[in-house]
Order: sequence, then C-alpha cells, then structure tokens
Amino acid sequence: AAAAAVTGTSAPAQAAPERYDDRELRRIVDRMSLEEKVGQLFVMRVYGHSATAPDQADVDANLAEIGVRTAAELVARYHVGGIIYFSWAHNTRDPRQIADLSNGIQRAALARPNPVPVLISTDQEHGIVCRVGEPATLLPGAMALGAGRS
Repeated sequence: AAAAAVTGTSAPAQAAPERYDDRELRRIVDRMSLEEKVGQLFVMRVYGHSATAPDQADVDANLAEIGVRTAAELVARYHVGGIIYFSWAHNTRDPRQIADLSNGIQRAALARPNPVPVLISTDQEHGIVCRVGEPATLLPGAMALGAGRS
C-alpha cells in the first residue's frame, strides 16, 4: 500500500477463488438437456396428497390438466424446478402428509438422470389466504409484523 501511494500504482487485481459449489453447479447444468433447463424455470401445481398414490379424482384431474397421474410423474416427465402446494389441490391435509408428499417429490427429483432437488412452496399470506393451517405453527402476517415496527 505504501508503494502504491508513492508510485501511484496499485497491486494487480486477483480473481476471486472459484468455490467447489460453483464448479459443481456448472457441471450439473452443463450435463442438462435444453428440455431439463427449461423445466427448471417452472413451478407447477399438481393435485394429490401423495407424490405416488393420490386419490383417483386427483389422478383424473392431473391427467386432464397436465397429462400425468402423479406429482412424481410430473417431476420426472417435465423436469420442473418447483411445485406449489394448495389446499384445494389436496396437497395440505396435515404436517405429516405434507412431509410425506414433499419427501416423495424430492425422491422423484433425485432419481432423475441429473438429480436436482425441487423447490417446494406455498402461497401462505394469512388472513383469508392460509394454505397450511393448524396444527402447523401460524406465524403473524405482514401487517402484524409491520405494526410491530421492529
């Protein structure tokens, strides 16, 4: 630093070291087909309480709307990057069922030729929109958090 101040030059910039995670991610993406990469851009919804054994009405709805029977088939066929849960799609009965559904979806994702976990999400706004109810912990909504001013 003293030399830089005296001579008006600075030390050469050094590139940030490449992390292992970066290399691994590049390797995974490089192996993916275009269809797999495009699929990763989509978050879909699917009917059913189970990734592999939903009720027949949910199978029928899935076949009519997305051309697959189950959440596991959706993940395998379309390579989706995420699945969003809705109570009206029978995804959110109780915490144990949600865990089983989520685990089944992740098993399907990790069984793909290029195993990439699926983002699991829900639209949990509270008030009128509350997709996951009791006995799950209900956290305060945005308005209540804002009113706390902290």
